[in-house]
Amino acid sequence: MTKRSLWLLPLAAVCVLLASCTRVMPRGNWDKDVYKALCTLIEENGIHSAGYDPDCRPYAVFDFDNTTIFNDITQNLMLYQIENLRFAYPPETAAEDFLNGLEDKDIFLEGLGVTTREVGRQLAGDYTILRARQAEGATLEELHQMPEYLDFRARFIKFYHEVATHYDDGTLCMWMPCTLSDMTYAEARDLIVESNDYWLAQERCWKETWTSPDSTLTVEVSKGMYYCPEMKNLQRALRDNGIDIYFCSASMELILETMASNPKYGICLDTANVFALRFGGGDTVRPIWKPGYPRPYLDGKTELIRELIAPAHGGKSPILIAGDSVGDYAMLTQFPDLQHGLIIDCGNKGEIRTLVEKAHAEGNKGRYLAQPRDFEGRKYLRNKGEDPK
Repeated sequence: MTKRSLWLLPLAAVCVLLASCTRVMPRGNWDKDVYKALCTLIEENGIHSAGYDPDCRPYAVFDFDNTTIFNDITQNLMLYQIENLRFAYPPETAAEDFLNGLEDKDIFLEGLGVTTREVGRQLAGDYTILRARQAEGATLEELHQMPEYLDFRARFIKFYHEVATHYDDGTLCMWMPCTLSDMTYAEARDLIVESNDYWLAQERCWKETWTSPDSTLTVEVSKGMYYCPEMKNLQRALRDNGIDIYFCSASMELILETMASNPKYGICLDTANVFALRFGGGDTVRPIWKPGYPRPYLDGKTELIRELIAPAHGGKSPILIAGDSVGDYAMLTQFPDLQHGLIIDCGNKGEIRTLVEKAHAEGNKGRYLAQPRDFEGRKYLRNKGEDPK
């Protein structure tokens, strides 16, 4: 064997590995080591692996917002309702409806000390005037020029951030989809699809700033929604190789189902595989926990997987869990048999950061894999120094 032949061996081995990976799924903009790890996981657990049992299929669990898709589907719905004034609240009950059961406490809107209940009254005041002008025939364009509208949208989203800061995770998870309250489930479903269609049609993700007319409130909003090809290919490759996938999310189940199960969005997942915030009782949307159903946030995600998903797989742990935030930390760390935890690195801080740092320290060759992304570019980022195409 010549020296040239010896020199070519490592390169040939790399080419064989990449060709094998490509048969599993296209690389796209996956980080090189994340990509190899995911392909290996699929090959070692899928239908072509020696130990594959079709009666006890391996499975993967994905968070939805900022993991499966870019951005937050419920937050986008909230923005769509605000910009189109699509609420079912009658003006006379709006002060309570905007709060939807939040206990009254002091909060601080950029230094302006107010209580939760006062914010409800302020929102209702703007909303009542806007609804009256709407009933008189004002167009959306005309409404959007009104100071009441500019105050309403900035105050609403600032309040949303304050709820996230001053209330517990369960309260926030229940409050967000309550913008659908008083709608029938059919009306809510139609509105969610309308919102999904609108944001996906924008074909971009972006941030903009909303400011109240008196400039006392300023808030940044994230708009747009995107199901990127890398995640689409990963989820398809898992299913094509006999590995079931599930969603486990703190968003309202109805909201996720409208995108997960509708073929036009490309996910095509049966609603039986969607586990999220499940309301109970009545024909209209009301913020009531479904009795006996795990609360799918923080440790509740682990509980949900163990109680409602694992029994269909012989009680086994998922082979892959994907998440992006502290809300996913528990399920990413509480399954000893987990093969890989995939973190979509959105720059989130807190406990999830420790997993990102661990992944980087191990060169994405250990249990945890960190995939960076560019939000406004709607793309994953390759290794530093690689072609960023």
